[in-house]
Amino acid sequence: ADWIIDEHPKHPNLYIATGDSGHAFKFLPVLGRLVVQRIRSTLDPSISSMFSFNRSFTAHVDPDRLGRKIEVLREEDLIGPE
Repeated sequence: ADWIIDEHPKHPNLYIATGDSGHAFKFLPVLGRLVVQRIRSTLDPSISSMFSFNRSFTAHVDPDRLGRKIEVLREEDLIGPE
């Protein structure tokens, strides 16, 4: 799972907390605690770095996703020209 729990790099007052997939609801008690700690800046830096918005990702094949290649989603892929 490539969850993100971090402030947006361009908008420091906006926090991103992703839930991964539909079955991630079972992790809400743990994730909720991490989100609160991240917002309060009390999350251990070693844990915070694992959920960082800017951490490095590598494209890979995830067997849980029927062999589809997992790639980094880029902001410019989401926002087209006006």
